Amino acid sequence: MSIRYLTNIAIGIVGAFLVVATQAFTPNWIQWLAFSVGTIAVLVALGSLAVVRDRVHQATAVTAAAVGIGLVAMSLLFAANVVYALALAGGLALAAIALVGLSAHELRTERVVHELSVGDHAQPEERVAAGMR
Repeated sequence: MSIRYLTNIAIGIVGAFLVVATQAFTPNWIQWLAFSVGTIAVLVALGSLAVVRDRVHQATAVTAAAVGIGLVAMSLLFAANVVYALALAGGLALAAIALVGLSAHELRTERVVHELSVGDHAQPEERVAAGMR
């Protein structure tokens, strides 16, 4: 599997988890969950940024890292009730970033498959008669 795919899935899962958690847990729990999810998002995004050289993936990784840093900062600086609302927005942002990254990965993969399938479709007998292997 591609590292781009795996990092986008990981960021999407932690973002979706935070969205669901904001509806299920108390503000004090959300404060620490936002800190944890932000830390995980930063680590995954920066780890993938060090490996992948694709510009679209770099942009999504930097954006996810920025949202993760924002989650960490706001979970430490703001009151629990404020973090409760901002954590929902951060989780939705991480899920949206992951969706953009997965779409870009799929489009790139689809383009490669299309380029491979648009080759010479001559029948094997015609290719042998033409001297091609």
